[in-house]
Amino acid sequence: MKRRNAHKLVEEVALYIMTASHERLQQMTRYSIAESFCINECSLSTLFRKVTNTKLSEYMEREKMFRARVLLLREQFPTIEELSTGMGIAKVNHFRKKFRRTFIVPPGKYKKHVRTHPAGRILTDWETNNRGKRT
Repeated sequence: MKRRNAHKLVEEVALYIMTASHERLQQMTRYSIAESFCINECSLSTLFRKVTNTKLSEYMEREKMFRARVLLLREQFPTIEELSTGMGIAKVNHFRKKFRRTFIVPPGKYKKHVRTHPAGRILTDWETNNRGKRT
């Protein structure tokens, strides 16, 4: 595949993941994405990693955690346990580990910090609106 076409395909895949509904994102797999773009799963994963230097599965996981953070900020789930379930992750400890791996702090500490530091909400809203944009 030509370099320009490869970049365009990866860009389309990234947009497909970022703009998926919450429910669709929870159901999404590398296979389902590859099927949607009529490409072999292994080929798509390899291409995605070559272009972005990130595994497709890691990119999908990061998008889920960004969504979880937004839901946490909007207080749509009263507890971390409910947020974990809402994100399709049955084991809350597994969710906490993923959140911490992505944002360095655990979700409970993050939620508490944002509640006690209103300026933190402004920063995170900006980050959410500008995610994926290169400066």
